Amino acid sequence: MANRHGDVIAHVKRNNVLVDVHHGSNGYFLMMKNGRVLTRARWPKNTDPNHLWLDIENCDVPKDLQPELRYHRIKLEDRNYTGPLTITAIFANTTEHISLDMLAKLPADIRTVDMGLYDADRAIEKEIEAFSNNPVNDPARNVMVMSGDKIFVKTLRDLKGKGYRTLAAFRVSSDEEELNAQVWDSWVFRQLLNLPWTVGEKPREEQDRKRKRSSSSAVLQHYCRVSNEKKLPALVSFLKKSPDQKVVIFFSSCSSVEYHYEMMRALDNDLRCLRIHGNLELENNLQAFSEFKINGGGIFLLCSDAVALGPHIQGVVSLCSIK
Repeated sequence: MANRHGDVIAHVKRNNVLVDVHHGSNGYFLMMKNGRVLTRARWPKNTDPNHLWLDIENCDVPKDLQPELRYHRIKLEDRNYTGPLTITAIFANTTEHISLDMLAKLPADIRTVDMGLYDADRAIEKEIEAFSNNPVNDPARNVMVMSGDKIFVKTLRDLKGKGYRTLAAFRVSSDEEELNAQVWDSWVFRQLLNLPWTVGEKPREEQDRKRKRSSSSAVLQHYCRVSNEKKLPALVSFLKKSPDQKVVIFFSSCSSVEYHYEMMRALDNDLRCLRIHGNLELENNLQAFSEFKINGGGIFLLCSDAVALGPHIQGVVSLCSIK
């Protein structure tokens, strides 16, 4: 007889037992075993500390969830994990759909790596390895990896071998079989966040729409062609004509941002300039972004092109792109 809840969409581990995940009729995920619906966990509570490493590129913030609420929705207690939760989020600064605005709202310890996406995965691997090798972190702890990347199968296997209880959360399309083999409990990503199974639009797609809107014919666009030696004077002249406005200036590289920032400060102390680029510490970037965002006007933000893919800032009058 066909299951009235439809096909199995994924498998997860529940108290070290593999169970089926279905689309529940109420819009939320439903777990079943041998045709029986599974309810809240009834086994003893696990009060050990929970340490979660998040691969933002693989498990980014769903469109239908405010970033600042993300970690408050993690429902480990539904499986009776009631100990304190520590979250470390790591991402590559080349990840286009992760904006500074989003990062500023995430209640987590956030780290960046300066290379590509796989370097972020390796950074997570190294951090977890260092964590497990530290004598202070005894195995009476639960370690979770929130990522569907196959690269973490070995990491989870090593943790399991050292006596840690391993947990995982992943997207439906991930390498779930190999990940499940190395963990005691696992969740579908949106299930862990207690979100409906109807998946919202990814932030990357939202950014694509924003870029299309920004190039609308309703936007007034100008350009000025000048020689290289006159670019800086022309930019300073333009900014002086906008003394009370918020202006964002995009450059093609981090070094170009840094050069123009230092030169503009040296040429005119009256120009209030801030800078953001990938070679600065994340804390400095977030501080500059926050200052620019809350300021009423008369301030200019110099940044690399990557920032153009992210935040919307209220009150910005002009956007300049220096090539």
